[in-house]
Amino acid sequence: MGTKKIAAWVVCWGLIGMALGGCPSEIIFDQGTFGNDADVSVLTSVPPPGGTQAAEMFTLASGLTTIVRIEWWGTQNPAITAPDEFVIRIFESTAGMPNARPLYAIPVGDVDRADTGETTAAPLGGSPVYRYAVDLTPFDLDPGLGYFISILNKAGHDWMWMWTDDAAASTVTCSRISDGGIWNPSHDHDLAFRFSR
Repeated sequence: MGTKKIAAWVVCWGLIGMALGGCPSEIIFDQGTFGNDADVSVLTSVPPPGGTQAAEMFTLASGLTTIVRIEWWGTQNPAITAPDEFVIRIFESTAGMPNARPLYAIPVGDVDRADTGETTAAPLGGSPVYRYAVDLTPFDLDPGLGYFISILNKAGHDWMWMWTDDAAASTVTCSRISDGGIWNPSHDHDLAFRFSR
């Protein structure tokens, strides 16, 4: 199956969002707790396309399968000021691991970012933890099936962005070193993200 692409909406803002009925608010999946650790998840140009990619399994319940809004938490190298260029990918799974090619590839670019006031612990150097959010053209997944989400920041640097995680894990985090590469379990941490409809 070929990769599907979904256009991103502009994130709702203040009175504009209220006038249009408000932003989506019903949370359908929440793994938003973040700890002081993080996983690199970037796409770099060397080797093309390289960069460590992180992915996390999730399963949606019946009746809660339409995704409209995605939030996630991460930290960035403060010395790098290039705009974010996020890509969200959804993978089907085989034998508990992500497939090689994504089911959905959603380029969302430089999304809404808010400083949480939290910082990462050493050895990440006390970098600020941000919450990112984007509203999407609604799309549906099947209930009860295991999918994987991978959120990447396209960057020319290996350490531009890291996806924060929580060591109180319920699933295994996977990683690979390039597009088309083999996914491997990396550790039992939960990457921080949330879906709403």
